[in-house]
Amino acid sequence: GSAALGDTFYYYVQAGNAVLQSLPSDTVRALSQPSPFFEIEVVDEARLSVGDTLKVKAFITPAGQGLVGVSLYLSFADSALQLIPDSTAGNAPFRVAAGLESAAVLENRLHRGAAHQLDLSLGGLSLQAGVSPVLLGEVWFLGRGDSLAFLAIDDEPERNRRSAVVATRTGELLLPFIAADCNFKNFRLA
Repeated sequence: GSAALGDTFYYYVQAGNAVLQSLPSDTVRALSQPSPFFEIEVVDEARLSVGDTLKVKAFITPAGQGLVGVSLYLSFADSALQLIPDSTAGNAPFRVAAGLESAAVLENRLHRGAAHQLDLSLGGLSLQAGVSPVLLGEVWFLGRGDSLAFLAIDDEPERNRRSAVVATRTGELLLPFIAADCNFKNFRLA
């Protein structure tokens, strides 16, 4: 069967091989809970033209977990978008949200050897469990070509670029839900 969020479901375990099968274990129950999830929001995407500034907001929704850390990795189409770094923060790619002043910025840079990948890691957070999205920051781009552009939240364990969060209670690394890519098109100026 399947369980919706908030449903209690019951299960038991039974082991076996080709010859023997164990008796079922005691029946136990669990409550399904939502995972934290990342979102990206392209501000004013319908009006993007070549030469315009595209602002992208990054959010985390803690859902059923308090969070003390966040690592967010993004990729973008550098053929269509040019990163506009934050000159007030040492040319870092992310403009970290003002509400996160107490956070330690552990990483805010281009990924080594990849001009189209951004890395943001924040520690020392005290985000409470809840369904309200928390703004992590913004990334700004210049639309530079009439082509299909993409922006994606990355999950690349083999390259040590795994977007994840750290739970407050346990310190456990959690893999949040990652929504589909955010796609948009640069339109030619008339």
